[in-house]
Amino acid sequence: MKRLFLALALIAAFGTLGAQATSDDWFWGKTIASVQWEGLKKANRGELDSLLRAYMGKPFTEELWLEMQSKLYELDWFDSIEPQALPRPESKDQLVIKFVVVEKPSILSVRVSGNSGVRTSDILAAIGAKGGDIYNAAKVGLDDVAIKKLYTEKGYPDAAVSHDTTPSDDPSLIVLTFRVTEGSQVSLRTIKFTGNGAVSAKTLKGRPLPERRLPGIEARGE
Repeated sequence: MKRLFLALALIAAFGTLGAQATSDDWFWGKTIASVQWEGLKKANRGELDSLLRAYMGKPFTEELWLEMQSKLYELDWFDSIEPQALPRPESKDQLVIKFVVVEKPSILSVRVSGNSGVRTSDILAAIGAKGGDIYNAAKVGLDDVAIKKLYTEKGYPDAAVSHDTTPSDDPSLIVLTFRVTEGSQVSLRTIKFTGNGAVSAKTLKGRPLPERRLPGIEARGE
């Protein structure tokens, strides 16, 4: 419902501008000649143009517009997107779509707190968030999971990971901090076998684990 309301609001914005040209719905059916952007700072314009390139040269319809705005909001780069439909002086059958955007805050720096058993450089290498990126809460949540996985691999099964953001002097920039509670490191000291009457424990420890095969899949040599 929220997405539908948003789409209708955006279409209404087109209608307001369209009234200055001919009629409230002058833009429907016009061929999209190009897309313009206003307000881009950190967002990759090339990636945005590539995202919408497939719509260039197509008639502007409600269905097409819903697809366009859905793709833009799925990026999660913007706090707001204001569309404008502009007539193209060179051709009355074409229009230019202009997006006036307000970007979400960008990451000034990424910090790690609470880690002593795992190096900060290893943690930063395991995550996707980097300085200069537009902050994306969903992706940073996946970074929490990536750090937790790294700690598990390092022998910290009880490690807990969270993150928070703090504003900087520049309101468009934030500092992202991952906070780690490591817990105790677990290490394997001994391996004990039971029920091995025919083979000694020493022999079993020196043997590799048998290869697991999925049912119905036959392994063949090269």
